[in-house]
Amino acid sequence: MLRRDSVISAKRRIRKLTKARDQEALNRFLGSWLGHAQWGDSHNLIRHLAKLKKEAINDRDYADQ
Repeated sequence: MLRRDSVISAKRRIRKLTKARDQEALNRFLGSWLGHAQWGDSHNLIRHLAKLKKEAINDRDYADQ
């Protein structure tokens, strides 16, 4: 199991990077953190974070137009 405070801090960081529209930093962070999260019982969490990433990418695409 992942620690609750680790998950909360990751969600905060994802929100911060998404708001800053720093896609490169977001991809690096998610890659490393999801690699860490796969070692725990975290299937639903990983699915949820992937959904957040997909939404951030879609938001960025609309902002570029």
